[in-house]
This record gives sequence, C-alpha cells and structure tokens, in this order.
Amino acid sequence: MAINFAKTDGMDVRIRDPMEMSLPPVTLDWTLDFASRELKKALDYWTSRCGKRKRPLREDLHPAAMAPFLRHVTLIEVRPLSMGARAYRVRLAGTYVEQVFGPISGKRIDTVLPPPIAARWQRCFDTVCEAERPLRLAGRVGFEDRSWLTGEVLLAPLGDEARPISMIFAAFVWQQDTQHFAA
Repeated sequence: MAINFAKTDGMDVRIRDPMEMSLPPVTLDWTLDFASRELKKALDYWTSRCGKRKRPLREDLHPAAMAPFLRHVTLIEVRPLSMGARAYRVRLAGTYVEQVFGPISGKRIDTVLPPPIAARWQRCFDTVCEAERPLRLAGRVGFEDRSWLTGEVLLAPLGDEARPISMIFAAFVWQQDTQHFAA
C-alpha cells in the first residue's frame, strides 16, 4: 500500500490512506519545528550524540543525560525481514508513553496495536529508516478512541552508518485538545 504525500511550506503532509479513514490524519514534518520543550530537548540530545556522524549508536545514549525527558522516550528495535521489509519491536517504552499505549515494552508493534494503527506506525518508522534522518509527526492519537489527545513525536535513527538503521529513538508528547470538547 503506497503512502501519498503533499508538499507544503517545507513540510510533507500525509494524505489519509482510504484504509485508515477512521484514524485521525498525521502530519510528517521534516523541518523538526517542535512545540514541545521535551521534544526540543530530545532532538538536541540526539543531535549532540551524533558528533560528526549522521546518527548516533544506541551505546551513545545515556539515561542520566536524558533525565529531563526520559519518561517520553521509547527505543524501537528495527528487525530486517525478507525482501526489504522490517519489523519493529518496542525495546523500552517510557512511563509517559505507556500511559497511552499500555505495557508495550518488549513487544512488536503489530502484536500490541490494532492492524490499522500498527500499519500506520510501520509506515512512519519505514519512512525514517529510508530517509535516514529525524522526523516530526503531529496529530491526534488514534489509539483506543483517545482522539481528544493531540501531540507530536520525534523519530530519529540510531545505528552504525555502515549498516542499516538498527533502532529508532522516539519521544512522545500529548496534551488534551480543549477545542475537541467545545460545543
């Protein structure tokens, strides 16, 4: 299934897939213009760990240095499958992330999320792996009818540059959308 994108003001805007019409739309933004203080810190940290490389290694990340935003962080393991496909397993999810998605640490996304939501995350992770650079996602939560939450997500690649991406450094922030409850 193809993902369609439209280009507007330096942002790639995801056009909703007909198979996911019940899910809120998600914006993919390569400008990395985060509103969230925690995600700005997470991006700054990721960038600082790159040095002169395109991406840091998993070993370059240190939990103590991430204390101001650690509960927002999730590490996603990238597992190559046949014919260029990938599977994604949540290696470790921060407490803030598990408040929305439940206990997902150690599990593949396709085993803990409903198929349309897992497929959407799969495509977002694939986009980061193929572009080999960080990405900002923005939109409403589509999980368990929590569309009253809006937020943004940082997805940034990890791993040796001589090899395919081995992990994705992710950070999530959500907030209640007060307009959602307006009459």
